[in-house]
Amino acid sequence: MKYLRVFACLWMVVVLGASTSPVRAADVIPPADAANVQLVGQIGGATYAVALQGTYAYIGVGPRLVVLDVSNPAIPRPVGQTAVLPDIVRDVAVAGGYAYVAAGARMFVVDVATPSAPGVVEFYDAPNDVNGVAVSGTYVYLAVADGSMRVVDVSTPTNPNAIGSYVASTFAALRVAVAGDYAYVIASGTLYVVSIVTPAAPSLVGSLTFAGTLQDVVVVGNTAYLAAGDLGLRIVNVANPAAPVAAGFYDTPGTALGVMVANNYAYVADGYKGVQIIDVSSDPPVFAGAATTLGLASDVAVGGGHAYVADRFRGLRAINVATPASAAEVGYYDIVGNARRVLPVGNLLYVADDDGGMRILNVMNPASLSEVGHYDSPDNVSGMAVAGRYAYVADGSGGVRIVDVADPSKPALVSTFRTWDGWVYGIIVRTGYAYIVEGGGTGQRRGLHIASLANPILPVTAEFVDTGGKAFDLALVGNRAYVAADAGGLRVISVTNPVSPTTVYTWTSGTNVSDISVDGAMAYLVDGTRLYGVNITGAPTSVMTWTTTGRAEGITALNNIAYLAEGHNGLRLLNVANPSAPEQMGYYNTPGEALHSALANQYIYVADGHGGVVVLWYGPLASGTISPAGGPFVSEFDGTTYYFPAGAFTDTIILYHAPIPAVVVPSTGDLSGINHFFNTTAVYSSTNQLAQVTPGTVFTISVAYTPQERGTVVDSTLALYYWDGNAWSTNGITKVATAQDNIVFSRLDHLTLFGVLGESRRIYLPLVVRKY
Repeated sequence: MKYLRVFACLWMVVVLGASTSPVRAADVIPPADAANVQLVGQIGGATYAVALQGTYAYIGVGPRLVVLDVSNPAIPRPVGQTAVLPDIVRDVAVAGGYAYVAAGARMFVVDVATPSAPGVVEFYDAPNDVNGVAVSGTYVYLAVADGSMRVVDVSTPTNPNAIGSYVASTFAALRVAVAGDYAYVIASGTLYVVSIVTPAAPSLVGSLTFAGTLQDVVVVGNTAYLAAGDLGLRIVNVANPAAPVAAGFYDTPGTALGVMVANNYAYVADGYKGVQIIDVSSDPPVFAGAATTLGLASDVAVGGGHAYVADRFRGLRAINVATPASAAEVGYYDIVGNARRVLPVGNLLYVADDDGGMRILNVMNPASLSEVGHYDSPDNVSGMAVAGRYAYVADGSGGVRIVDVADPSKPALVSTFRTWDGWVYGIIVRTGYAYIVEGGGTGQRRGLHIASLANPILPVTAEFVDTGGKAFDLALVGNRAYVAADAGGLRVISVTNPVSPTTVYTWTSGTNVSDISVDGAMAYLVDGTRLYGVNITGAPTSVMTWTTTGRAEGITALNNIAYLAEGHNGLRLLNVANPSAPEQMGYYNTPGEALHSALANQYIYVADGHGGVVVLWYGPLASGTISPAGGPFVSEFDGTTYYFPAGAFTDTIILYHAPIPAVVVPSTGDLSGINHFFNTTAVYSSTNQLAQVTPGTVFTISVAYTPQERGTVVDSTLALYYWDGNAWSTNGITKVATAQDNIVFSRLDHLTLFGVLGESRRIYLPLVVRKY
């Protein structure tokens, strides 16, 4: 594994040379834990945290910091976002021109002086996940999952330097607040008061323990206000830091996850109970008002008569709190929050966003995804199918929602089909029938529900097949339905006659089977810890068992490649051409938790849970040694061959050939690519220093391509170009004529970013000038 991670880092460094993004003070976002798989695009994710400065709100959206202009709270407007960070943003603090962002085991320093172009300038590596961050002066204080508080000197933002720490608890430290000479750290049910008079040597002064789990802390004057989970709001007098004393409480109706205090009011992000406003000038504190939010209120910032709520899976909600008794939502920024499943249809991607409904994304450019439509379902969307102008949405306990998507920007509910009394998990529509998998609790029906769509907006039950366990997923191939049925294993059901289905085979070797994909003669299933390969040419027979490194959540198989979604371990690609001996081809540790994937136009779309939607591309790095005697080097993946003459290098080098997806390379202008872009670098094997070809030496590169790849590009115009930093150029590259078709053969003298480009066929209409 260590080798693979080093391999992945080097590959990412190579690829980054092709980036079109401007280089900031230090392009230091660490490369993802990956091998042979590259990040292309990403959108959305869970919103855990919000900070406010002036007319801008800074929120975590999955693995990015997003900056919103809230000068008009009715229309929070995104103006900028960071590149994708390796993990989910858990907390953020802003001071001056910098935001300090907790994401995974790192604290990122983000330059936000220009809100439209926030950029990471450096990061600090903590010993464990960073859960909370606070800033005071030139120091940042971190609450870390190992139970410690870390003090980081950010007087030079490009060089954050840890100078001190205090281990508060054996439990994870969740949040930290700073006031005067003290830091207030919460871990489990205890508030710790820590002296920071000497930041390099913080020391415990006092503590106070509660019966519940503390979630957030804010300090105003001599009073600490705690969001205490099921205990609601707890108030602590810290006038004597050595002996903090409980001074009051208000038991909110939900789960208190975040708190902010302003103008004698405590604003509590109260989970599914929205925002609770408590008058803390009164003793005891009294209820002053509340406002509901659509999701799970997790954090809150207050300013300008408005509370801005991080609503976990429903983005940012703006609440007018000028009059607490009549607090109400006035605006929002809502985007994919908890992606559970994805379905590509042409240039659109339908996303099952759990309690965020169904999202419709434009994926014409996979590197720049955008939302074009949203159907906000009443329940929890876990899957969908699209047929004609309708989307059939699996809406959990709400059954199947039939939504008109003829205009994707305005999806509209047409009707609802109530199944039995189970939970609808997934659906496939084919030839006039909907095949629905559902599962219920004790005494409720669990299985395959088949409905006639003779009238596409009024489904009628045709038949139901009990699968012996909750039916979580299905594949429909030929005249058979293959159902992943939890404890019922794999059920193979003949649907030759959909109104009279029959179970023909049952396979129960797996336990809690939750997802399935069929590729040729094989069905691939996951059950949480294993991936199974089952031959289905006759009675199902197990031929493969792969024990996963993470939790096996979803499986997609196509052309002998299994795309295994492993939750917090990301997406793993397996070559299963020989199912009895699967081989790992690559992986990408996504920022959230990979739950499902789908394939379209060479891209891999991943439903990444709290990480939103992630777009990946498989392009294996090829590497090999070239000695001073020269010789060939071949990248079989993209048909590229190098030949170096003797003396091309003064010492033995390692050559790296990194294929790159077309959507992330610099614009080719009027030229057209044929999906052959690659970055070529070399390092001396003895020193690992970058190497170039000996001046005056010419070598050759040949690139083979297929007619399908060439498409409409005129064959005779194809040539090897390189990126000179400003434009694609052929200067110094000689195209050599060959007797072989579908090969571009070139002679050149340097290594860099290359692409095979040409001119597309165009039809010009004659210009007709009419005289009057």
